[in-house]
Amino acid sequence: MHLKPSTSSLFSEQSATSSWKMVPKGLVSAVKKLWDVFTYDKVVSVIEVGLIASMMYYFFQLFKSTMGHGAKFDQNAIINKMSDVFALRRSRGANEQKENELKQKDISLATKLYKQLSHHQTACMSFLVAPSTTGITLDDIGGLEQVKREVKDKVIFPLRNPNFFDNPKSLLQPIRGILLEGPPGTGKTMIAKAIANECKCSFLNVKRELLQHSLLGESEKAMAALFQVARAMQPSIIFIDEIDTLFRSRSESMHEVSSRVLGIVLSQIEGLETNNSERITVIAATNHSSSLDPAISRRLPLKLHVPLPNEVERLDILKKLLKEEKFDFSKVDFDKIVSSTNQFSGADLKELCKMALHNPIVESTDQKTELRPLRTEDFTSNVNSIKPINKELQQEQMLRNFWNSVNK
Repeated sequence: MHLKPSTSSLFSEQSATSSWKMVPKGLVSAVKKLWDVFTYDKVVSVIEVGLIASMMYYFFQLFKSTMGHGAKFDQNAIINKMSDVFALRRSRGANEQKENELKQKDISLATKLYKQLSHHQTACMSFLVAPSTTGITLDDIGGLEQVKREVKDKVIFPLRNPNFFDNPKSLLQPIRGILLEGPPGTGKTMIAKAIANECKCSFLNVKRELLQHSLLGESEKAMAALFQVARAMQPSIIFIDEIDTLFRSRSESMHEVSSRVLGIVLSQIEGLETNNSERITVIAATNHSSSLDPAISRRLPLKLHVPLPNEVERLDILKKLLKEEKFDFSKVDFDKIVSSTNQFSGADLKELCKMALHNPIVESTDQKTELRPLRTEDFTSNVNSIKPINKELQQEQMLRNFWNSVNK
């Protein structure tokens, strides 16, 4: 039994009256003074006009950031996801009536917890992914056998059996930080979701926008709140995709906000490493591990390379993608498809399958007519329609390397 989801968006606008209450008095006063200067005092130079315009623009951006904190969250949707997590971790009721009673208790507990959340904690809780949408297991992922073995042994086993790792003085400690590195579309997010599902962990899929707030101090508060929420919902997985865009190597240009947030992340993960009672794991994904700040890289000790699939793995991926489809595949030469999809990622293969399955449907003129069997040509004819993103990345990298060598 779920609460009825709100029809409003996750970040809907408040009334003008309540939004104005969120604006600092000093900001209103400063804008008013600038307005008085602009409307009543005689501006004698172009420089003064430019200065006033720049200050007005700055305050406008600050005002927009402040107004954003008046956002209203979809309370019912968040409570539903929280109650789903609680339901996942308990035994099912003996009958339908008992199960409904337990679901009501889950909702009551979730509602009580929701009311205790601060604004930043609520923003982080909105990134909680409903367990019903992470029902994937490692066995559902095609290929990557070596990666999956390591994940089972080094991540899933400790999360399922914390009693083996409860001695803080032992060298045997659970891994708190994982870095999944590899090209786009190879299954990094799927692996993270599979870990959460198999270990019945809360899954917080963090959006970069949460940690890139322009208002001073807000990103740091958001990151601290993220770990507070993870503790409240533990065991938890905090998943940060494309982490290199947040915390680039300091030899490159790191934004001041990112530098401050990095300090919070490092201290939080260090705290997890020294406190065995907290069952929180940080999983990060990147396409460019070389660009990642070394400090955060050290805090993610288990590094797993998630490569593009080889021919055997591409065949496995295709079969798993198509296993639920009710088409006749007897006329499909999968070996030919595999040989024509070099450099394709799992995501590319999924797109190819969608296009191939669409062909018989388009050709059917009568809804009552049984769809024809799939043919090899349904796949191979669409291969050139898909431009593997990894080929584009390789070309960009080759061009970048060329210009770097020229400019030396």
